[in-house]
Amino acid sequence: MIKVSLALAAGILGLFLNSTFAQEVDNPDFSKGKTGWMGDGKVVYFAADGTISDTAAAGSVPGLKIELSKNAWKEVHQTLRPKQKDTEIQYSVQVMADPTFVRLPESKDYSDVDFQQGGGYVWSALVYPKCDFLMRVHDDTWYYRPRSLTPLGTWKTFSESFPKLKARQREVALLFPPGEGTIYVKGK
Repeated sequence: MIKVSLALAAGILGLFLNSTFAQEVDNPDFSKGKTGWMGDGKVVYFAADGTISDTAAAGSVPGLKIELSKNAWKEVHQTLRPKQKDTEIQYSVQVMADPTFVRLPESKDYSDVDFQQGGGYVWSALVYPKCDFLMRVHDDTWYYRPRSLTPLGTWKTFSESFPKLKARQREVALLFPPGEGTIYVKGK
């Protein structure tokens, strides 16, 4: 009986020691407004009935409102300082483009890369692919997750994992392309 218990305990400890550790994103659900997040976006509150307000009300959920620009990408980001054991970032976010959203089909701000919406890419340089929404992590290289926001006017959940990270300083960024309309973001 004791041998089985010791073997089980050793196995659990081994799984624990060999597993990756996900680094926490500061204020992932925007419950503290933009605390921890830098860049574009305005704090707004989403009520259960779908209304969006500049002020908090009972039962409302905080998030960000990003008004797009025809001239440049919009971005919110944060710098992370991982502990030695933090080798992965896992982050979930809900994103909705309002019905007036239109991504510019061509812009000098798009990079000449063949990244498809829905894919995951590792690249040695900072690039801006054609997409509706982009989650990006910078470690010792760049990790990209370009995503589509259609159908418009509905919340889409994106749960992304960025594994095998090594750098002592990282950045996680949410990016919004040149275009028209508004995109909303809230934590999962």
